[in-house]
Amino acid sequence: MGTLLDLLQAAAGESSLRSRLGRWRQEVSVALDSVASFITIVQGGGNPLGDLDIVGTKRAGAPQIGIGLNSDVVLNNLIFTRGTGITYDFNTGIYTLAAGKIYELDASGPLDNFSSAAGGFMDIAWVDAVTNVELFSSISGIYKPSTNTGASSESARSRALFTSDVTSQVKLRVIGASGTADVPTEWFGAIVKQLR
Repeated sequence: MGTLLDLLQAAAGESSLRSRLGRWRQEVSVALDSVASFITIVQGGGNPLGDLDIVGTKRAGAPQIGIGLNSDVVLNNLIFTRGTGITYDFNTGIYTLAAGKIYELDASGPLDNFSSAAGGFMDIAWVDAVTNVELFSSISGIYKPSTNTGASSESARSRALFTSDVTSQVKLRVIGASGTADVPTEWFGAIVKQLR
Protein backbone atom coordinates (compact mmCIF):
# COMPACT_ATOMS: atom_id res chain seq x y z
CA MET A 1 0.00 0.00 0.00
CA GLY A 2 2.88 2.37 0.74
CA THR A 3 4.17 2.05 -2.82
CA LEU A 4 0.75 2.87 -4.28
CA LEU A 5 0.49 5.92 -2.02
CA ASP A 6 3.97 7.06 -3.15
CA LEU A 7 2.95 6.70 -6.81
CA LEU A 8 -0.29 8.62 -6.28
CA GLN A 9 1.60 11.43 -4.56
CA ALA A 10 4.12 11.53 -7.42
CA ALA A 11 1.28 11.70 -9.95
CA ALA A 12 -0.53 14.50 -8.10
CA GLY A 13 1.42 17.22 -9.90
CA GLU A 14 1.09 15.63 -13.34
CA SER A 15 -1.57 17.42 -15.39
CA SER A 16 -0.79 16.13 -18.89
CA LEU A 17 -2.71 13.08 -20.10
CA ARG A 18 -0.19 12.63 -22.89
CA SER A 19 2.50 11.45 -20.50
CA ARG A 20 2.57 7.90 -19.18
CA LEU A 21 2.20 9.13 -15.59
CA GLY A 22 -0.72 11.40 -16.54
CA ARG A 23 -2.57 8.57 -18.29
CA TRP A 24 -1.93 6.30 -15.29
CA ARG A 25 -3.27 9.00 -12.96
CA GLN A 26 -6.46 9.27 -15.02
CA GLU A 27 -6.92 5.47 -15.06
CA VAL A 28 -6.51 5.33 -11.28
CA SER A 29 -9.03 8.16 -10.91
CA VAL A 30 -11.61 6.36 -13.07
CA ALA A 31 -10.99 3.09 -11.19
CA LEU A 32 -11.45 4.80 -7.82
CA ASP A 33 -14.70 6.38 -9.09
CA SER A 34 -15.89 2.88 -9.99
CA VAL A 35 -14.96 1.55 -6.54
CA ALA A 36 -16.82 4.45 -4.90
CA SER A 37 -19.89 3.72 -7.06
CA PHE A 38 -19.64 0.02 -6.15
CA ILE A 39 -19.54 0.86 -2.43
CA THR A 40 -22.51 3.23 -2.81
CA ILE A 41 -24.53 0.56 -4.60
CA VAL A 42 -23.73 -2.08 -1.98
CA GLN A 43 -24.61 0.29 0.87
CA GLY A 44 -27.82 1.23 -0.94
CA GLY A 45 -28.82 -2.41 -1.20
CA GLY A 46 -28.25 -2.72 -4.95
CA ASN A 47 -26.72 -5.68 -6.70
CA PRO A 48 -23.22 -4.59 -7.84
CA LEU A 49 -22.93 -7.56 -10.17
CA GLY A 50 -26.46 -7.19 -11.46
CA ASP A 51 -27.91 -5.46 -14.45
CA LEU A 52 -26.24 -2.06 -14.26
CA ASP A 53 -25.74 -0.72 -17.77
CA ILE A 54 -22.53 0.84 -19.05
CA VAL A 55 -21.25 2.09 -22.41
CA GLY A 56 -17.73 3.26 -23.24
CA THR A 57 -16.94 5.22 -26.41
CA LYS A 58 -13.93 6.99 -27.89
CA ARG A 59 -12.77 8.72 -31.04
CA ALA A 60 -11.03 6.28 -33.42
CA GLY A 61 -9.88 6.17 -37.03
CA ALA A 62 -9.76 9.79 -38.13
CA PRO A 63 -9.98 12.84 -35.87
CA GLN A 64 -13.15 14.92 -35.84
CA ILE A 65 -11.90 18.02 -37.63
CA GLY A 66 -12.88 21.62 -36.91
CA ILE A 67 -15.42 21.47 -34.10
CA GLY A 68 -16.59 24.88 -32.95
CA LEU A 69 -19.54 26.57 -31.29
CA ASN A 70 -22.69 24.38 -31.48
CA SER A 71 -20.80 21.35 -32.82
CA ASP A 72 -21.63 17.89 -31.50
CA VAL A 73 -18.71 15.74 -30.36
CA VAL A 74 -19.01 12.38 -32.11
CA LEU A 75 -17.07 9.50 -30.58
CA ASN A 76 -17.27 7.05 -33.45
CA ASN A 77 -16.09 3.87 -31.73
CA LEU A 78 -18.01 1.78 -29.20
CA ILE A 79 -15.34 0.32 -26.89
CA PHE A 80 -17.54 -1.73 -24.60
CA THR A 81 -21.14 -2.14 -23.55
CA ARG A 82 -23.00 -4.03 -20.84
CA GLY A 83 -26.77 -4.26 -20.54
CA THR A 84 -29.48 -2.91 -22.78
CA GLY A 85 -30.49 0.32 -21.02
CA ILE A 86 -27.99 2.50 -22.91
CA THR A 87 -27.57 2.61 -26.67
CA TYR A 88 -25.12 4.73 -28.64
CA ASP A 89 -25.28 5.96 -32.23
CA PHE A 90 -21.66 6.41 -33.32
CA ASN A 91 -22.78 8.33 -36.43
CA THR A 92 -24.54 11.09 -34.46
CA GLY A 93 -22.93 10.90 -31.00
CA ILE A 94 -26.31 10.39 -29.29
CA TYR A 95 -26.69 8.20 -26.20
CA THR A 96 -30.23 6.89 -25.57
CA LEU A 97 -30.95 6.27 -21.87
CA ALA A 98 -33.73 4.15 -20.38
CA ALA A 99 -36.43 5.75 -18.25
CA GLY A 100 -36.39 5.63 -14.47
CA LYS A 101 -32.65 5.03 -13.98
CA ILE A 102 -29.85 7.28 -12.72
CA TYR A 103 -26.81 7.69 -14.97
CA GLU A 104 -23.35 9.20 -14.61
CA LEU A 105 -22.08 10.78 -17.83
CA ASP A 106 -18.31 11.34 -17.99
CA ALA A 107 -16.13 12.48 -20.91
CA SER A 108 -12.51 13.57 -21.01
CA GLY A 109 -9.46 13.99 -23.18
CA PRO A 110 -7.44 16.68 -24.94
CA LEU A 111 -8.26 18.58 -28.13
CA ASP A 112 -5.77 19.30 -30.94
CA ASN A 113 -5.09 21.90 -33.62
CA PHE A 114 -6.79 24.95 -32.11
CA SER A 115 -7.29 27.58 -34.79
CA SER A 116 -6.10 30.15 -32.24
CA ALA A 117 -3.40 29.01 -29.83
CA ALA A 118 -3.39 32.43 -28.14
CA GLY A 119 -7.11 32.81 -27.42
CA GLY A 120 -8.92 29.68 -28.52
CA PHE A 121 -11.04 27.55 -26.21
CA MET A 122 -13.86 25.00 -26.28
CA ASP A 123 -16.54 24.61 -23.59
CA ILE A 124 -17.97 21.09 -23.94
CA ALA A 125 -21.02 19.95 -21.95
CA TRP A 126 -23.61 17.18 -21.83
CA VAL A 127 -26.86 18.38 -23.41
CA ASP A 128 -30.34 17.11 -24.22
CA ALA A 129 -29.95 15.72 -27.76
CA VAL A 130 -33.34 17.02 -28.89
CA THR A 131 -33.26 20.58 -27.52
CA ASN A 132 -29.45 21.10 -27.27
CA VAL A 133 -30.03 22.57 -23.78
CA GLU A 134 -27.28 21.84 -21.26
CA LEU A 135 -28.31 19.26 -18.66
CA PHE A 136 -29.04 20.88 -15.31
CA SER A 137 -26.40 18.81 -13.49
CA SER A 138 -23.75 19.15 -16.21
CA ILE A 139 -20.28 20.39 -15.30
CA SER A 140 -18.76 21.45 -18.58
CA GLY A 141 -15.09 21.06 -19.44
CA ILE A 142 -13.10 24.06 -20.64
CA TYR A 143 -10.46 23.05 -23.20
CA LYS A 144 -7.69 25.56 -23.90
CA PRO A 145 -4.34 25.36 -25.70
CA SER A 146 -1.46 24.42 -23.40
CA THR A 147 0.54 27.52 -24.26
CA ASN A 148 0.10 30.65 -26.35
CA THR A 149 2.12 28.97 -29.09
CA GLY A 150 0.94 25.36 -28.78
CA ALA A 151 -2.15 24.23 -30.65
CA SER A 152 -3.06 21.27 -28.44
CA SER A 153 -4.83 21.27 -25.08
CA GLU A 154 -4.37 19.43 -21.87
CA SER A 155 -7.27 17.22 -20.94
CA ALA A 156 -10.47 18.54 -19.45
CA ARG A 157 -13.51 16.67 -18.15
CA SER A 158 -17.24 17.07 -18.75
CA ARG A 159 -19.54 15.33 -16.24
CA ALA A 160 -23.23 15.08 -15.42
CA LEU A 161 -25.75 13.04 -13.46
CA PHE A 162 -28.98 12.33 -15.29
CA THR A 163 -32.35 10.74 -14.69
CA SER A 164 -35.72 11.00 -16.41
CA ASP A 165 -39.16 9.40 -16.23
CA VAL A 166 -39.06 8.87 -20.00
CA THR A 167 -36.50 7.43 -22.41
CA SER A 168 -34.11 10.29 -23.18
CA GLN A 169 -31.27 11.19 -25.52
CA VAL A 170 -28.11 13.05 -24.53
CA LYS A 171 -24.88 14.02 -26.28
CA LEU A 172 -21.69 16.04 -25.92
CA ARG A 173 -21.84 19.52 -27.47
CA VAL A 174 -19.67 22.61 -27.72
CA ILE A 175 -21.68 25.26 -25.86
CA GLY A 176 -19.01 27.97 -25.92
CA ALA A 177 -15.99 28.49 -28.13
CA SER A 178 -13.45 30.77 -29.69
CA GLY A 179 -12.26 29.35 -33.00
CA THR A 180 -12.14 25.65 -33.82
CA ALA A 181 -10.24 22.54 -32.71
CA ASP A 182 -10.02 18.84 -33.55
CA VAL A 183 -11.08 15.82 -31.46
CA PRO A 184 -8.06 13.50 -31.74
CA THR A 185 -8.21 9.75 -32.11
CA GLU A 186 -7.47 7.45 -29.19
CA TRP A 187 -7.29 10.25 -26.59
CA PHE A 188 -10.87 11.50 -26.23
CA GLY A 189 -13.53 9.21 -24.76
CA ALA A 190 -16.67 8.93 -22.67
CA ILE A 191 -18.23 6.51 -20.22
CA VAL A 192 -21.98 6.49 -19.54
CA LYS A 193 -22.91 4.24 -16.65
CA GLN A 194 -26.04 3.45 -14.70
CA LEU A 195 -25.71 4.14 -10.98
CA ARG A 196 -29.17 2.85 -9.96
